[in-house]
Amino acid sequence: MKALKKLTPNLMVRDVRRSVAFYVDVLGFEPVAFVSGENGMESGLVPGRRYVWALVRSGAVEVMLQAEESLRTDVEVLSKCPIGSSATLYCETDDVGELYGRVRAGAEIVKELSTAWYGADEFYVRDPDGYVLAFAQARAGK
Repeated sequence: MKALKKLTPNLMVRDVRRSVAFYVDVLGFEPVAFVSGENGMESGLVPGRRYVWALVRSGAVEVMLQAEESLRTDVEVLSKCPIGSSATLYCETDDVGELYGRVRAGAEIVKELSTAWYGADEFYVRDPDGYVLAFAQARAGK
């Protein structure tokens, strides 16, 4: 079997524009691409246009944000699944303290910055759709 090359979560969201704003304005991701359903792939948000999908990126980390009705139609098995999940999106960073200081005013912190039993400094936030994201930095020597 060939090795997998990449993992990009595709999150079901209630409002693509709102979710993009959270990932960009609060977490510092950059917007990459958008689909409105009527104009194909776009590189920027157009005021007033409703989007069904977006891609945001921070370094090597990418997250797709897909409108609830669109993803439920595309993947029928998700038609009865609630938005949000028990999964955690675990992101490594070079400066967890700086990131924590920057995002804590704009994000719901569900676990304060602390050192985990395995030695990483980390904190957890909840995005507007209930997904939990962890941001962590390994301690030197770990």
